[in-house]
Amino acid sequence: MAFAFIFASCKPEEEPEKGLQETITLRSASVQEGAVVSATLDVITLEYNKVVTVAADANITLNGKKLTATKNPGTAMKVDVAVSLEAETDYTLSVPAGAILLKDDANQTAKAFTLHFTTKRGSSGTDEISVNNLIGALGFGWNLGNHFDSFDEGNAAANYKITWNPSCPYWDGVKPTARLYESLAENGIKTVRMCVTWGPYQNMTDGNFTIEEAYINEVAQNVRWALDNGLYVLLNMHHDEYWQDIVSASKSGETDAQIRDRIAKSWTNIATYFKDYDQHLLYETFNELHDEKWGWASGYNYSSIYRLMDQWNQVAVDAIRATGGNNATRWIGVPGFCASPDFTAGPKNKITLPNDPANHIMVAVHSYAPFNFCTEGTVQKWGHTFTGNDNNENEIKEIFRKLRTEFIDKGIPCYMGEFGCETRLDPADEPYRAYFMEYFCRTAYFAGIPVMLWDNNNNNQGTGGGGECFWYINHLDGTVNTPELLRTMVNAATSDFTSYTIESIYNNAPK
Repeated sequence: MAFAFIFASCKPEEEPEKGLQETITLRSASVQEGAVVSATLDVITLEYNKVVTVAADANITLNGKKLTATKNPGTAMKVDVAVSLEAETDYTLSVPAGAILLKDDANQTAKAFTLHFTTKRGSSGTDEISVNNLIGALGFGWNLGNHFDSFDEGNAAANYKITWNPSCPYWDGVKPTARLYESLAENGIKTVRMCVTWGPYQNMTDGNFTIEEAYINEVAQNVRWALDNGLYVLLNMHHDEYWQDIVSASKSGETDAQIRDRIAKSWTNIATYFKDYDQHLLYETFNELHDEKWGWASGYNYSSIYRLMDQWNQVAVDAIRATGGNNATRWIGVPGFCASPDFTAGPKNKITLPNDPANHIMVAVHSYAPFNFCTEGTVQKWGHTFTGNDNNENEIKEIFRKLRTEFIDKGIPCYMGEFGCETRLDPADEPYRAYFMEYFCRTAYFAGIPVMLWDNNNNNQGTGGGGECFWYINHLDGTVNTPELLRTMVNAATSDFTSYTIESIYNNAPK
């Protein structure tokens, strides 16, 4: 498979350590690389692919201090490493070559393993995001989906207005707590895409579209909770599409001018409020501006809409930069039409990036392909071991090949702001969903593109699927609803184990 070969060749295979037989491999660690954990953590568990034991002279260390490691009482394939942590400290766990032995053959040992994690809030906020360290910085991301989108979407006209009430019903049904963001960091998530609809809470008569103070304060509380746990936050303008009518604007200069004015003033308000926040806060200009046919209406000339999308991105970027402070250089994500790879990286259209004096622009895309498997649920299985989707893995590989070629290879950062797959109608089909998610994340990793999981906290149908049931992490307190699947996705999206290839996942597809 040429695509997988190209990606795998992006990072050279490590040379085997001399004297070691690579029959023992590390499957996972209970703490992810780069995670922020509670100082109360007292055990890190390592899981191997075979029954193992710990060498008498293992010399496993944490910041140079020798630790005690024992076999896990639950399974002989795991090793528990006892740790004692302090708050606000960076840690390096070192498991040297030869520390872990095959139980029945001490001559067969595991390779060295090093894990970095912290109990403090990341850095001072000066981390530089570039195409070369995009995955290292943003890592695996997660969406606080449809929380700050709580309004009557069906009746929202351009001048729609409601008064913010902190007890109003949230679309996701809960009000997040600080514990949510602690849990995200503990589970290896590095970025929160915070989806916010601002329009319903703007003053429609003052000429500046001022945002209600109580509303923006509540958004800011969630931003601070995330930043306090070392997370990046991608703050966007989400379902404001109800007043950002790009089709009407493409047909009327007056409508276009009115919407541009509101975009500029809205982003000025948002950016002014957050301008002194450190560089762990990122912005995203828009979500998914689209027509009712998601860009595929027959007989319609979309060229004017494509150009307008580029121009509106420029309006938003100019407004943000003009507020000064840290906004002068803050990273900004910009989507193409529909946030679709097809309307961003071709073949239908290629985005024109905004002019930016800071040169800190990232490209934002979303993917729920194949749609009949990920969202509509008309097909319950996926992959080459199932024949319901003709393209299967090739479709996913082509999406990321296109994004890598058009952006990453040209030095332009690009991230997958939304992806996901609904729970299956039949639990017996869940292995196909897990396979899809692992394959998607690992393919993204080799393309150099971070991914952000769509999660709307919707489990209204229990173990069934459909109805946009994207339910992974409880929005209230961060309880992980699908712990094994989450660990798999985080690992697939971030692991630098070169033996963990796209082909190895492919060869273990469910049957």
